[in-house]
Amino acid sequence: MCLCVKKQDPFIFPVSRIGNEKNPKLVILLTNPGRNPENINEIAESKMGFADKYHDSISGMKFSEYRTKCPWWDNLLKVAEEFGITDKEVLSLEYYMYHTLTSGAIPSQSKWQTNAIEQLQENKKILTKLMNKGNVLIFAYYFSRWEKEMPQLSTYPKYTRSKLCRANPAAKRNELRRVLQSWRDCGLI
Repeated sequence: MCLCVKKQDPFIFPVSRIGNEKNPKLVILLTNPGRNPENINEIAESKMGFADKYHDSISGMKFSEYRTKCPWWDNLLKVAEEFGITDKEVLSLEYYMYHTLTSGAIPSQSKWQTNAIEQLQENKKILTKLMNKGNVLIFAYYFSRWEKEMPQLSTYPKYTRSKLCRANPAAKRNELRRVLQSWRDCGLI
């Protein structure tokens, strides 16, 4: 597989969602895929592409494949597994599907490409459908944009938002561990 891309192309390897969108136990809401788009070697999707494992994330990728190329997700999924939630039972939804150096670098929606707008709408539909079933746990690491788009999140009884805005990966894992433990203590897991 030959992936001929410009190193500085910010629209390579879009990630709209990863994981089980049919019946997850846990949904993790993020702002956008991490890593600097100008350093293609740091992007998990790039590593997957060169190994013929990258799939158009618009149709979803499996965490079992993705985590092998992304230590951040592998470590986070290990925390979920401590609570009996496998990588087959997790769904991650991105607010904006393209890599940016920081979440603050996401352009205003009026400047988004059409497919980015369509994918946000699709992710909102998926999340609404899951919330209507009432049995999915939702954890938002980066919540402000999601809550603006979907105010019903704030009244969903199995929704928890992150208390850490900018934290290192270990702190984020510990926070997920704390949230999952609180859900277990309440009988939700």
